[in-house]
Formats: sequence, C-alpha cells, structure tokens
Amino acid sequence: MAIINQRPTLRWCALFLFCCLSKFAAADDSAGYLANLRQQARTLDLAHAPTWLNLLHFKRHPLSGRIRSLADDPNFFAAANGATDAQAELDATLAGFFSVTPETETSQPAQCRYIARFVWLNEQLHFDGRMPRADCARFQQWREAINPGGLTLIYASAYLNSPASMYGHTMFRIDQPNQPSQTLAYTLSYAANGNANDGLGFVYKGLTGLYPGLFSSSPYYLRVREYSDLENRDVWEYQLNLTQPEIEMVLRHAWELGTVRFDYFFFDENCSYHILSLLDVARPSLQLTDQFVWSTIPIDTVKAALAIPGLVSRVQYRPSQRSLLDAHMQTLNSRQVSLARDISRGNLAVARLDQQTVAPQQGAEIIDLADLYLSYLGIAKRMDGHTVAQRLHELRVARSQYPVVPEVVPATPAVRPDQGHASGRLTTGIGRQQQRSFIEIGYRPALHDLLDPEPGYIRGAQIEFLDVAARAYQHGGIQLERLTAVNIISLAPRDTLFTPKSWRVRVGREQVDAAGARRSSNTLAGSAGMAWDARTDLLAYGFLDLRADYVPGLAEHGSAGIGGSIGLLWDATPGWRVIPDIALMRNSNDALGTQRIYKLASRWTPAPDYALTLQLSHLHANSKDTAWQLQLRRYF
Repeated sequence: MAIINQRPTLRWCALFLFCCLSKFAAADDSAGYLANLRQQARTLDLAHAPTWLNLLHFKRHPLSGRIRSLADDPNFFAAANGATDAQAELDATLAGFFSVTPETETSQPAQCRYIARFVWLNEQLHFDGRMPRADCARFQQWREAINPGGLTLIYASAYLNSPASMYGHTMFRIDQPNQPSQTLAYTLSYAANGNANDGLGFVYKGLTGLYPGLFSSSPYYLRVREYSDLENRDVWEYQLNLTQPEIEMVLRHAWELGTVRFDYFFFDENCSYHILSLLDVARPSLQLTDQFVWSTIPIDTVKAALAIPGLVSRVQYRPSQRSLLDAHMQTLNSRQVSLARDISRGNLAVARLDQQTVAPQQGAEIIDLADLYLSYLGIAKRMDGHTVAQRLHELRVARSQYPVVPEVVPATPAVRPDQGHASGRLTTGIGRQQQRSFIEIGYRPALHDLLDPEPGYIRGAQIEFLDVAARAYQHGGIQLERLTAVNIISLAPRDTLFTPKSWRVRVGREQVDAAGARRSSNTLAGSAGMAWDARTDLLAYGFLDLRADYVPGLAEHGSAGIGGSIGLLWDATPGWRVIPDIALMRNSNDALGTQRIYKLASRWTPAPDYALTLQLSHLHANSKDTAWQLQLRRYF
C-alpha cells in the first residue's frame, strides 16, 4: 500500500524537476539569444544608426560638442546611463524585450513601452521564436481609435496676446482615410506644461527651461476652436507626402514619448523643434532638426518642410472666425454692420429690420453677419450661453423669410506665412547723428518689425528678440547702439464689431540723449493705446507711453517718464511703406528733460530678401539734434 502511494509522489517530483530544467534551459537559451542579438547589433553598429539616435533624441551640444539625449526624463531610458550612452541604451532595451510582464492601466512591458524601438530593431535583427511577444492591447486600441491614413503639418498664426504663441504654433493632424473633413481627426502636439497667465514669470521660465514640455493628443476640432474661434488665428494645413509605414512610425514613437518630460525652451526646444523630431524618426534622411541648432521659429520649420522636394503635397487655408467676420463686413456698409451688431447684442429686434429700409438681399446679409457675430460672442464667452442660444433661434427663424444669398468665403491671402521674409536679418547702414557720421551693422535672429516687408505677416504686428546693433563713428569710436531683449508692438485696429487694445513693450540696452550727449541706458518701456484703419492702406494709432531708465553715466542714474505718441502706417505702394510718428516724453531726470521727438521712417522692398530703409528723426529737448540713417536689410 505504501509503495502504491509513493508512485504519484514520484511522478510529481519528476514533473517538477522537468519544469525546472526546462525553465533553466529556456533561461539559458534566452540569455544566449540576447547575447547573440547584442553582438549582431554591434556588428551592424545599430547604436550609431540615425534612426536609433533619433529615437533617443540624441544631439550634439552646440558648445561642448558632447552627444546626449534631449529627453530630460529618466523614465524614458532603459539603462541608467542611457541619456548619454546609445550603446548601453540599446543593450538594455534588448534585454527588456525578453521580460513580458502583464500589461495594466499604469504599466507596460518593454515591447509596448518602447514599441517604435521594438519594431525598428526587429526589422534590423529579425527576431525569431525565442523572442517572446507582447500583445500591446493599449497601444492597439489607441491606434485603432486614431485610424491613421495621412499626416498634415498644421501652422496656427501668431497670437501676440499670449507669450507662448507669439511666434505661432505647429502640430500634426493625423488624417483618417477616406474622410472629406478631418475635423474629427486627432492631433499630435508638443507644448510647455505651464500657465501663460504667469506673465513675466512665464517668459522667464520659458527662456530658462523651467517648464516641462510634454506631447499630447486631442481632437482637431478642439484645436480649431481654440485657435480659430477663440484667438482669431488663421490656420494653415500642409499635407505631408509620407508612406503608411512612415506614418505608423510617427504614431509608435509618439506613444513611446507619452508623458516623457523635455525641458521646454522658447528659442530652441519648443513646439516646432520636437514636432520635427517625429518626422526625423519616420524618415531619418530628412535631417530636419539638424537645421535648427540655436533657435527654432515655427514658421521656419514649415519652410524647412516645404524646401524638401515632394514632402508637402497640398496647402490649405482655414480662416479664423475673425477672418470670416471681416469678409462678411466687407460686403456691407458701415450702417449695415452697425445694424448687425445691434441685433446681435439685443439692442435691435430682428423683427424691426424691415423698418430700416434695407432691401431683402441686404437684410439677409445683415442677419447672416449678426448670426456669425453672435456665435463668436458665445464661443468667446462674451455673452451668456442661454442668451446666445435664444437670440440665435430668433435670428434663424427670421432668416428663413429672406432670400438665399451667395455664401461669403474669405479670400485666401495672396502670400502665405511661409512665403514671407526670412526671420533672420542682417543690416548695414550709414548715417549721421549729433554732427558725427557713422557706419552701423546689426543682427536680429527673430522675427519682424513694422518696417520689414509685411506680406505673410500679421498687419500691424511686430515681435523682435535679441536685436543688436553697433556703430563705428567718424574719427574713431565704436559704440553699442542697442541690445534689445524684446520689442513687441500690437497695432490691433478697432472697428464696429471689435474694439481691441493696442500695446507696446520694449526691454533692453539702448542709447539715449542726455544733456546733449548720447549715453547707454537700461530701458523698460511700455505703452497702451488704440489703432484704427483709416483706409485699407492707412493705419492710425495713438499711445500713452511709460518708460524707466537706468543710466550709469549720469550722476542721478534713474529716470521715469510719461508721455504719448501718435503715428501712421501708410502703405503707399505694395513695396513702399511710410511711418510718420510724433512723441512727447516727460522724464523725471533733468538730464533727459522733456523730449519732443519727430520721426519719419520709410521702407522700400526691391527684392523678396532685401529692404532699403531711410529713417529721419528730430529731437527737441535740453538740446536739439537732427539725425538720419540709410540702411540695407538682408533677410535669411
């Protein structure tokens, strides 16, 4: 009986021993296969292949020359030193592929966590049955929801009222196959995870990389509503000519990036730079990010994509809500626009429109404009939602009593943003000031001022960073004329429907006239005012001006000033602009005194990449001085 009872025990022991031996054999086999894969990877030098380096975001530091990853999140790497050693990261990644842990809502096996790496390494090393396979259900579910069939580069024009959007913004739209409208498609975007309401703190953190930059995905219609409807930014869509495998690679790498942190820098590692990095992963031969070492301007990245033959297959313009309203306003006279405004705001009942002696067709156009404007007020939350819905219902019931009129479609701008002048600028000039002749040279990396050629840029908008100029005076003497950290102007014209505020801000080091001499000053200046379109070619403005100066060369270093200025932007011809300006400034420092400044600036554009400017000024303060300068500008 005892012998009979021992037989099952012996069988279980044998089975257990067999399982252990099999496990150890499988472990030995996996270890041997891993060693074999690592050796193959070294033989092929995959650790230095462009695709692998792009997957790790490895770049050479422009100053130290050290190669390192731009990713600042240790969770992005499989190896402890993966951020600086591409070979160590490859070895650790291959080892991680052999561990297929269960996938949960918060964790993934390495094959899913690094799915773009897995697919690419499989293409190079041809994994066999000894490599376990993970299902990656979460990725597959995400991919099926997105349903990729194409990729479009989206450029939203500049929005000066937000520091994060002053240069514009780029992102990808993942187009779905056989869809005539892509508003339900998803986007891939990279942005700073910060609060633009931090003001100067936002700018400081953005300049120094203190904000985390993160990739995100959201429906395209939400981004259109944000940019086009709320911020009045035109959107340009650049459809990319990519193969399906390249599109899939973009998605896989976007999944890898997930919540990976990159330190966000306004000038270089910004939205556009890291969006381009996805294209470099999909097609390493593009080398798009290699073109942007010191700074990355969103519109310059669009130009870089357009410069590659065949990469962009189609360009489409999506007008903002403001552009739609402007197009409607151009079909009506000022009285009719005022009627549309009054109907939208509830100051005039739509039923009383017939009493305003307007023709039926004009009445239809007025109601259409009122409908569009009322919808804008609701989207922008400038009117209670319930009130908007009630008035829209009344408008649309009344509209059915009027004839059908042709749809108003905003004209596509003659010059696209990518066709405007280049963002970099070199200047050379000659002139005379305080009875001394000089030669001036200057450099500005970005972006545009009011005297630069305007096609492709926002009318009345200026944004300059790091503008520097130096002068060599007759009979010796070299002087730093200015070093401007930031110089922004927003001349937003007011009309019947919109009453925006205009403003200016300037921070930097510049020369000021003090007691008959030019002295270097650290200056902070700001203005608030209004602008109007006097004609289509004439923009008038007026400002209340404040400034603070610190002038080390004066006995009393500090000064505060208050004053005002008025001026015009007159486009005499498409290539010739004239800007007369008169300013009065009362300074607390007697050495600066009360200054009356009369300026006349003119720009002529002989060629797309060149401009010739003439600037005249007359200062009347403690002393008088008339100055002039002739300048050649080269854009690159």
